[in-house]
Amino acid sequence: MHCLRLRWRQENSFKFLSEHYAIDPIVPYGAEPETQDRLVPNPKRKALQQQVRAGRQRLQGLQAQLGGALDHNPESRRPTVPGLKIAHARLRREIAQQRQVLARLENRLRHTPGRISAAQVDRTRTLLREDRRLVVNALKIAAGNAESMLALRFDQPYQRPQDARSVFRALLQLPGHVTTAAPNRLEVRLHRPDSEKVARALEPLLADLNREQPRLLGNGPILTFGLSDVNDVNTNPLTTDQLS
Repeated sequence: MHCLRLRWRQENSFKFLSEHYAIDPIVPYGAEPETQDRLVPNPKRKALQQQVRAGRQRLQGLQAQLGGALDHNPESRRPTVPGLKIAHARLRREIAQQRQVLARLENRLRHTPGRISAAQVDRTRTLLREDRRLVVNALKIAAGNAESMLALRFDQPYQRPQDARSVFRALLQLPGHVTTAAPNRLEVRLHRPDSEKVARALEPLLADLNREQPRLLGNGPILTFGLSDVNDVNTNPLTTDQLS
């Protein structure tokens, strides 16, 4: 049972990373980096299909004209079928010509492949090298692991493991205000969540982060986190130039 629980936890982790961090390329077994030889829809076949549809519609229209002529044929003037054919010879020639054109288009369509190499239609795209792709995926997994660890710390005071992950993920989207608290310190004031239970669980997590003195981009200014009411807006906001 313990092994099954661990296996289920692993599958849930892969599902979460796939949904929120786009690591699908490394989830399937035996995944390989994409190559330039991938097949793409053949644009020539699509164009031929449109021409065939247009040709069939034109043929149906001409045949409808001939059928209408037969239905409204004055029998007193043209009582026989040969007479009717002679009277509408031009329309019959157009129908025959359209059938020939349609037959040639359908023949070309049968011999046109549906998918061809991307290089043949100049639709190649720049792909990440294998080593760069691995670095990008490693960063995605690291971000997912960091979120998981923070969610676990958030759940200690929250004490609702069944929805702590989803609640904490919503907290990552909290609006806030960044100000300069000191020459080498930035203060991040997040708007207080509407739920008081969530706010009380978030406060000790932010206090733990402040004790660790996290920095922006590794060696940047120290970040200090706190909660504020929606209307509690600092009048000295940090500008983009100060961040850079």
